[in-house]
Amino acid sequence: LLRGVKFPCLFVCNVSIYLGFSPLPVACCPCAQSGVREVGDTAVIGYFQQHPPEVNPSLRMIDYIREVAEKRKSRAGESGLVGPPDTPEVLLEKLGFPRKLQYQKVESLSGGERRRLHLAAVLASAPNVLILDEPTNDLDLNTVEVLEEMLQVYRGLLLVVSHDRAFMEGSTNSLLVMPGDGTVDRFMGKYSDYLKQLYQLRQRQATAAAEQQKKAKAQTQQDRQQSNGTAAASSNGKTPASSSSNGKGSAAAASSSSSGKQQRQQSSRKKPRHKRSKIGSKAMAQQQPAAMARHQPAAVAMAKAVLQLLAAAAAVMAAAVAVTAVQ
Repeated sequence: LLRGVKFPCLFVCNVSIYLGFSPLPVACCPCAQSGVREVGDTAVIGYFQQHPPEVNPSLRMIDYIREVAEKRKSRAGESGLVGPPDTPEVLLEKLGFPRKLQYQKVESLSGGERRRLHLAAVLASAPNVLILDEPTNDLDLNTVEVLEEMLQVYRGLLLVVSHDRAFMEGSTNSLLVMPGDGTVDRFMGKYSDYLKQLYQLRQRQATAAAEQQKKAKAQTQQDRQQSNGTAAASSNGKTPASSSSNGKGSAAAASSSSSGKQQRQQSSRKKPRHKRSKIGSKAMAQQQPAAMARHQPAAVAMAKAVLQLLAAAAAVMAAAVAVTAVQ
């Protein structure tokens, strides 16, 4: 149906714009500025919108649906297609409009009744490409059940955009998934099947993320241990290198250490000598009185001799003086 059309945003917006009956402005979809729409000769498109199109308010409901059905019959006769399966009266009855109410004018209908009338007009056109945009909004439960029964026997392409999971589950067998990255993926199966697969996918992603985080943490710890070991090895390797590069310093350190050892040894040796010298001084102090006692008589005798010599000299001098005086 559509060729060369991309769907990076809302699918309904794109489809409604390209099919030419969108109530939304073209500016809402930047990707709708280009593309090619090719509709086959046998394609009959029915589009059920959230906001029903304007209808002549003076028309009666039955007249409006008959007009739509007659157009479809005329086209079916020209192309050989099959016309609407139900008459307008039967179709309106199925959608909650009894025969008596079918002759009311459109202007007297409420919002919900106008939406059901719009659905009747779309189904009366007997489309083989049926697009339903939020079909369960503003519809009563009986109308929704009737619509589900009609879709069960529908033979054609059905495209549904809805938040009603029960309706999606009962009326579709494949999904167009838009993850939000500008792509559209097709999933074959019910909506419940898609939810199960999505849950399993998220579980696997969460497990993979946890494993990746665990590996990253282990790698970080390993890198820290390696960096600490490298730093320790480099610090140990710098000591001999510096000592070997500076031989004089090592020699000086060795000589200073050896000289320090020698000084400590000498000091340890000198300490006993100091003790011995103290002991010797004490002995000498003790021996000096004895020596003096031993040499004291000789000194006394020498002093007496000296005194005697002095006395003799004095006597000689006195005699000499006397002789001189006589003369």
